[in-house]
Amino acid sequence: MSASAHEPGNTSASDMRHREPRARRWRVEAPHGLAGAEVLAGLDVDPERGLASDEVIRRRSVVGRNAPAMPTQRSSWRILLDQVCSVVIVLLATAVVAGLLIGETLEAAAVAVVIIVNTLVGFVTELRALRSMEALRHLTAARADVERQDRREEIDAVELVPGDLVSV
Repeated sequence: MSASAHEPGNTSASDMRHREPRARRWRVEAPHGLAGAEVLAGLDVDPERGLASDEVIRRRSVVGRNAPAMPTQRSSWRILLDQVCSVVIVLLATAVVAGLLIGETLEAAAVAVVIIVNTLVGFVTELRALRSMEALRHLTAARADVERQDRREEIDAVELVPGDLVSV
């Protein structure tokens, strides 16, 4: 086997099969309490050169992008349906029906107005919050300066992988 096969970031596929699961390999517990050399060794990265392009691709295929999972987009109709199906609204609707059954139409109408106002306020508030979160997500992409293959690059932060040498 060549010497380069044992250098950090140059692990062969056959070596990988004999090691622990790949995603756990690049996990360093409490890195803030370790010396830099220990963190680099745990992440299997050369401190002088950074990661090779093929290693970056391999690690990204194992751990995915450096971005939080985005919740599925909900339609306006789904938001409204969720508002109407809430426990509070169901209880109030039951009170409206009970009021109508016993002949208390004024009280039933008042509770129905409360249901409508509550549903509309909840719907508008949730819709605005979701739109604000979406707008914030699209504002700017965070950038990072990394050392890869012995050269410095500026990349989107979502493209970072475990073991990237990031300039702060």
